[in-house]
Amino acid sequence: MQAVDTALGQGVNAVMIVVTNQGLGPAIVEKCRAVNVALMTIDDTIKDDKGEQIFHVGINTRDLGYYGAKALVELARQKGFFKEGNVVKLMLVDLSILSVTHERTPGYIEGFKEFMPEVNEADYVNVDSTPDGMIESAMRVVSAGLSAHPEVTHWLITGINGDGAIGAMRVFEERNFLVENLIACGLGGYELSLNEFKKDHSSYICTILFPNKEGKKAVELLYDNLIKGTSLSTFTQVLGKVEVATHDNWQQFFPDGKLPW
Repeated sequence: MQAVDTALGQGVNAVMIVVTNQGLGPAIVEKCRAVNVALMTIDDTIKDDKGEQIFHVGINTRDLGYYGAKALVELARQKGFFKEGNVVKLMLVDLSILSVTHERTPGYIEGFKEFMPEVNEADYVNVDSTPDGMIESAMRVVSAGLSAHPEVTHWLITGINGDGAIGAMRVFEERNFLVENLIACGLGGYELSLNEFKKDHSSYICTILFPNKEGKKAVELLYDNLIKGTSLSTFTQVLGKVEVATHDNWQQFFPDGKLPW
């Protein structure tokens, strides 16, 4: 809020912002509208006091979960997870207080129902990495979920981000769970994911984001609005097809083993 006040006090014509505490959304919208300043969000959406979404540039976050589930199931079948005698469960590491992250979990569930009908919802273990979705929060709740199900031989793990998935993997490793009997799907393709891909196992995958493209598109739209008078859309989607990095193809997303931006 202080940063917004500072920007508005400097006489800016537009604000592009990520408001991770979405509850502050209406207050920020009111501040900008009061001085006729264009407002656009990236990554996390916000709404005004009437519940209307502000102009947003981002991704279809539910699709990330759906295609992440599809990739998880395909790899699990390749690795023989569903052989007779195996006990398979799904651990969904959520962050329910933030809509842009939480929507990935229903996307995962939709994908699992379609691509893995032999595993029913009674085998879904939901854990919530509130308050921040970071690796320490994920490890705490995953530890409790794992302890409650000692009978499971094979796990599929979904993370609303890289921290959720890789934090879960760290807990399983600390419990001496065989890494080849779990597969975790993270998101983003940031440094956490890059470091995991460099390890000698095939148990981690992630859906890829291109934050540089998101930021670039948002700046272009704001510029056109200010200079050319072009109208802003409620939602502009940056990514089309969801791409998934795996142990076999990760280097195409990380040229020379480095982050691409």
